Amino acid sequence: MSGLIEAGYEGKIVPVNRKADELLGLANYKSLDEYGDDVDLSIIAVGRYYFDTKTNRAEVAFVVGDRWQGRGIGKFLLGTLTRIAKRNGIRGFTAEVLAENKAMQAVFNRCGLKVSSGLHDRVYSYILDFE
Repeated sequence: MSGLIEAGYEGKIVPVNRKADELLGLANYKSLDEYGDDVDLSIIAVGRYYFDTKTNRAEVAFVVGDRWQGRGIGKFLLGTLTRIAKRNGIRGFTAEVLAENKAMQAVFNRCGLKVSSGLHDRVYSYILDFE
């Protein structure tokens, strides 16, 4: 959302999040039904990476709306971000995943890259190598 706001998006931005009353100074709705008006565009997932110049790796993260999980969107986002990162000369990703998040672990474990991980305090630390 902040990217839309910073880019000067002129349409109405309607945050939907069950856990907040306000997001970035905008009134938040618990569901689109609660909003009750037509929606032109809905962002159901966001993926990004944060580049670390010291390691030539990037921490990758994404979120998929609850109703859209289990449809391969996380796999798609990881694949897309991997292609972009490779094109930019990045050597791999890192990620942190809660031990109970089995779906996200499966996305990383089955991504087709060289994967290593370790568990510490109920959080898996992943390293994904592109080479």
